Amino acid sequence: SKHKCGWSGRPTEMIDHYKERHESLILTKPFFEIKIKKNIEEYFLYAVYNLIFLIQFQCLIQAGKALFSVVYMGPTKLSDEIKYRVILEREDKEMEMKLREAVVNSNSGMCISLDVHNCLSVDINSLLGVLDHPNKIICRVDIKIPQNIIDDYNKELIKCPHCHVSMVPPIYQCPYGHVICEECSTYSNNYCKTC
Repeated sequence: SKHKCGWSGRPTEMIDHYKERHESLILTKPFFEIKIKKNIEEYFLYAVYNLIFLIQFQCLIQAGKALFSVVYMGPTKLSDEIKYRVILEREDKEMEMKLREAVVNSNSGMCISLDVHNCLSVDINSLLGVLDHPNKIICRVDIKIPQNIIDDYNKELIKCPHCHVSMVPPIYQCPYGHVICEECSTYSNNYCKTC
């Protein structure tokens, strides 16, 4: 496909690589249109709670199969706890096909490729029949991250010393480097409680 580039590197370098070379494949929400009229292999990057996932899609016309996989690009020990489900639906959302739930694959290594023996597979003719031969098919990937992983992520967030809530940008800083959230900066007239 047009997106195959042969890149290899550390997972921490992947986001920069995607920003430089494949920005259209960075997902802000875990859904995308799939094309099943030709052989194609795409690797979408999706990040949530500081976790990086590679959502893989491959269409094999000759075999009559569409393959899906989600790879967690972090420590293998966490991948066993994270599950995903692929939902394929018409653009109008009137019909859908849910694939079985699966555990994310792990790849903290250097290269990325779809493992055809460890992915979800759907027969293309069955899919087209269930969805009544739609013009567009949307693939939605529901990633189920256990609460303990989310809690660990939230503990790592910077807390505002004024209101003790986790901060999100914009984050303000006094001349001495102490931080304060946007809401508290408005009420405190930029007064630094830490100073």
